[in-house]
Amino acid sequence: MSPKIFIILATSVIIIFLGFLIAQAMPNFSGGATFGTTTPGIWGGGGSVGIGTTVPKAKVEIINSVGGVLPPTSGTTSTATVIIGSTGENQRLYIGNNGLTSPYGTYLQVSNQTNLGTYYPLMLNPNGGNVGIGTTAPAQKLDVNGSINLSGSNPYGGAGIFNAQREQNVNNATIAGAGWYRVAHIDGSSGRGQDTVTIYTIGGSYAPRSTTIRWFYDWGTQGAISVISELGSSYWTQARLTVDGTNSYLEIYFTQALTNLRMSMQYDGGYALGNLYDGTLTAGGDTVKATAPLGLLTIGTDKFYIDSTGEVGISTTAPNDTFSIGTGGVAAPAGVSGTGHNYSSTYLQSDRYALVNYGALIDFIGTATSSAVYVGSTASPYNGSQSGYTGANALCSSTTGLTGSHVCTTEEILYTIDKGSGSNIPAPSTFWISNGPPAYTANANDCQGWTSAAAGDYGTVWYKLASGAGFGSLAYCSSTTYKFACCK
Repeated sequence: MSPKIFIILATSVIIIFLGFLIAQAMPNFSGGATFGTTTPGIWGGGGSVGIGTTVPKAKVEIINSVGGVLPPTSGTTSTATVIIGSTGENQRLYIGNNGLTSPYGTYLQVSNQTNLGTYYPLMLNPNGGNVGIGTTAPAQKLDVNGSINLSGSNPYGGAGIFNAQREQNVNNATIAGAGWYRVAHIDGSSGRGQDTVTIYTIGGSYAPRSTTIRWFYDWGTQGAISVISELGSSYWTQARLTVDGTNSYLEIYFTQALTNLRMSMQYDGGYALGNLYDGTLTAGGDTVKATAPLGLLTIGTDKFYIDSTGEVGISTTAPNDTFSIGTGGVAAPAGVSGTGHNYSSTYLQSDRYALVNYGALIDFIGTATSSAVYVGSTASPYNGSQSGYTGANALCSSTTGLTGSHVCTTEEILYTIDKGSGSNIPAPSTFWISNGPPAYTANANDCQGWTSAAAGDYGTVWYKLASGAGFGSLAYCSSTTYKFACCK
């Protein structure tokens, strides 16, 4: 055999042998193979590939042997399970698990591999298409099936950009008992900001009621509260704004213990947004900046108020008639004075018409009626001699539960009936009432102004029958069988 042929045959044998060795060294993914001894490497059994697992549950499954934590905010050591990047660029997409702290979950974070505290944008569908959360058929650029939560100061855009409204809901607030409790707070910047809070019950153990409170606090000097309620509620009666120098609080006075109180808060712009409290509410306190009753409507804390019965107050939150103007009213100009109706400093004025004394106007239109109504009677009967009107009124005011009341007038009894409260006057019964001047040519003048017990003098009484509203009449001042009717 020539040397040339020998060399060719020897080379062929060597090549065939090397091919056999390489074939034996290649992993068999049809049956499965592992790389590594302590931690499984790649497994190809069943047509799936696993990294960090020998039993991949998908075509590719990657398991990190280190317990997952949130991505670091500095340094260069990553806790991610997967890192994706490009040669020559430092930005990397880190994918990992937070398996140590609630609520757990998986994260996506784009950071600089040389400083994990430097961040870059994460783009979803940069060329177009919709993104869905909780839906398999997103119809808009972002389609969320469920509730969303926005946090942080000023979550809104600039000029020409729609300001998205932030809404927060609480479904399980608990009130331990009667008293003031904090329902919402604005933290930092001295509590400066504004929010709208609705508290409501939905039935079950409590009648359905709903009250909405808008509260505002400025740079640290003044605040205001406005209220709207469809029915009013006996469960809560007042709202107030308090501050502690750092934060501001919306507090509600609850009249009883409540469970599963519902609350929602809306924020649609302003300096800073607030947050609702959850669970068992904290008792209120600190410095009070504004207080408002929770009637049907309150504007500007006490500028305009409608209570739960429909009575209206201007500059008062305690209207005592269908329409009431608080003390002070509009200050009278020089040269104008009242006429002794206890309305001397209250005036009505417009830019085009003359200023008119309110008391005189009410007298003129014939509606200067008292707002007082029947609230009860004295405990004992009396004759007509009670040291004058002052003494007779004192009998009512000193009666248990009737503090501040006075002897009813005929007008007030009729007003009680007109307001639909005539049934509060017990029947059958007869009460002394004040009527003022004589009704006819007889000595019928409230027993000489409640100073006479003479049989020839008369006082006015109200007869309440078993049915109907009753009627007025006269009785001898010497009678000791009548109690005084008391109004307030």
